[in-house]
Amino acid sequence: MTPITSALAQAECEDDIVIQVTPEEYDRAVQHALDELGITYEELERQARNRDFQSHQAQLLWVAIGGRDRDC
Repeated sequence: MTPITSALAQAECEDDIVIQVTPEEYDRAVQHALDELGITYEELERQARNRDFQSHQAQLLWVAIGGRDRDC
């Protein structure tokens, strides 16, 4: 990487926004998203296993949270 592209990459990273949430906040957000879709995590998991999502939003949610360790 040249110094110019390295500097550009660094500048782009400095603009990134990272939001940290507690495990409880994460769980509430996941549950809210599931409630909005009208499904349970188990139903979303089944849809993923069958590769047959009820909606694009369900598929996006799976991409975001799928396979998470539910005991964490």
